[in-house]
Amino acid sequence: MTDLTPIFNQCVAIITQELTPVEHKVDKQPYIIEDTFTKESGDLYGAITKINSFLTDIKPKYLSINYDEPGKLTIEDKDALDKDIQREISVLYEKYKVIKNYEIERGKVSHGKKSWISNVFGDDEEDAKDIYFNQLKVWRSQILGFIGKSLDNTSKVFEDIVRKRHHREQQLNLLNFQNLEDNNDNFDSELITSNVDYQDFEENSDLSQVQLQELKTENEDYLNMKNQQLKQVEQLHSSMVDIINIQQEINYQISQQSDQISNLIDNQDQINLDLREGNKNLSKATTRNKKSANMIIMTSILLGCLILFMDFVN
Repeated sequence: MTDLTPIFNQCVAIITQELTPVEHKVDKQPYIIEDTFTKESGDLYGAITKINSFLTDIKPKYLSINYDEPGKLTIEDKDALDKDIQREISVLYEKYKVIKNYEIERGKVSHGKKSWISNVFGDDEEDAKDIYFNQLKVWRSQILGFIGKSLDNTSKVFEDIVRKRHHREQQLNLLNFQNLEDNNDNFDSELITSNVDYQDFEENSDLSQVQLQELKTENEDYLNMKNQQLKQVEQLHSSMVDIINIQQEINYQISQQSDQISNLIDNQDQINLDLREGNKNLSKATTRNKKSANMIIMTSILLGCLILFMDFVN
C-alpha cells in the first residue's frame, strides 16, 4: 500500500497557511485626536468612587454620639474629617472644571478649511471627519455630564451626613439641658423643704418676731428670684428649640433649592447642546444645498461650453 503521509502533511501545511489570519494595517487618519481626556476622566471618577466608599465606611462611626467607647471619633476628629473631605471635594471640582474647560476650548478650535473641490463636489474624508468630531463631542459631553452628576451626588451625601451629625449633637445638647432643668427642680424642692424646716425652726426658736419676719422675707425674696430664673431658663429653652426648628427648615429649603438649581443647570446644558446640534445640522444642510447649486452651475457651464464648441465645429 502506498504511503500517503507526505501528501497529507502537504495538505495540512497548505490549509494552515491559508487559515493564518492576515494582519490588515489600518491607516490612521490625521484628524484623530490623541489626548489625556479619557485617562484624566477615569482618574477623576476613580477618586469620586473612593470618596463614596470612604463615606460609606466611616458613616456609622461618624454619626455615633457615644464618645466614651474606645475607637470612637471625637468631636475634634470629626471636625478635622469635615475639613479634609471638603478640601478633597473642592479639589475634585477644580479638576472637573479644568477638564470641562479644556473640552469647550477644544470644540472651538477650527479643524481646517475645506478645499474648493470639496466644497463643490463633496469629500468622503471630510464627511467622515465631521462625523468623527460630532460623535466625539457628544460622547465626551455625556462623560462630563455623568462625572458632574456623580460629583454633585457625592457632595450632597457628605452634606447630608454632616447635617445629621449636627442634628444629633443638638438633640444631645438639648437632653443635657433638660437634665440641668431637672436638677434645678430638685434644687427648688430642696428650697421648699428648707422652707418647711424654717417653719419648724420658727416654732421652736427663741428669736423675736421681727427677726423671724426678716428671715422669712429674705427667704421669700430668694424663692421669687429662683422662680424668675427658672422662667428665664424655660424661655431660653423654648427659644433654642424654635431656633433649631427654623434652622432645620432653612436647611431643607436650601437643599430643595439646590436640587432645583442643579436641574435647571442640567436642562440649560441640554438645551445648549440641542441648539448646537441644530445649528450644525442647519449648517450641513446649507452646505449641501450650496454644493448642489455649485454642481448644477458647473454642469450647466460645461454643457453650454460643449454645445458652443460643437456648434463651432459644425
